[in-house]
Amino acid sequence: MFPLTDHLERFDSLKVARCEFPNGTSTDVRIAYVRTYGKRQAVKLEGVDSSADIIPYRNALLTIPRDAVYELPEDTFYVFELEGLPAVTESGEPLGTVREVLTFPANDVYVIDRDGGEFMVPAVKEWVEVDREAGRVVVKNADSLLS
Repeated sequence: MFPLTDHLERFDSLKVARCEFPNGTSTDVRIAYVRTYGKRQAVKLEGVDSSADIIPYRNALLTIPRDAVYELPEDTFYVFELEGLPAVTESGEPLGTVREVLTFPANDVYVIDRDGGEFMVPAVKEWVEVDREAGRVVVKNADSLLS
């Protein structure tokens, strides 16, 4: 498994997870144990005892329950919290929906779908504010991005 987390220790006590498959289906799985090898991990699923048994799980995304996620520092968000949020201007005018969060060394970038097209905005305080209470992303100076 190639973990998409900064907290590998989260798997030490994890007993149940969800496998999401590329075809859109998913299933809950029970975890027998996890072993860490540097930045990679081996996950033993209960009932999956041979190399033939694991084939259906190839390329699946292993996700954890929401109550098992770590609390993040202020102004820090999980990707799943952002994708699907409406994006609006500072005056509240709709701009589109956050479709994807791209990760780069300097900062993340939000990809926003808008009327059949898309635009990107750097995920920095000068350009965006995530309003958790209202469930939206406020894009500052949107006119300069869209012109």
